[in-house]
Amino acid sequence: MWFCVHLAPGERQAAALVSSFMPAAERLLDVWIVDLKKVYTGVPFTVVTDWLQQGRLLAADRVRLAGKEKWHPVENVPALVPYLPKAQPLAAQDRAEALQPIDLGFQSAKVREEED
Repeated sequence: MWFCVHLAPGERQAAALVSSFMPAAERLLDVWIVDLKKVYTGVPFTVVTDWLQQGRLLAADRVRLAGKEKWHPVENVPALVPYLPKAQPLAAQDRAEALQPIDLGFQSAKVREEED
């Protein structure tokens, strides 16, 4: 059983989806890819989680239990949030790494000035 804490009133219905996801392997979802204006029906939960990890679904896309009326943003469904890709910071891990020379894989040609 899943418990959700600190949910806004609009998110309570999305949290109710979580308990319906158990066991996940047996649940089918309808998926609405908002940007493409495309709906896929009867998609297994495991396929939806794969699509999220692959970046095929975004946090703003919508899901619902197959055949239900109410759509929920993926980012508001706690059972799907762990599968959303997390941004990795582009930073060196320490100062020594940041100061290391970068090998770009090619040599620049040195321009020699001719003496007069």
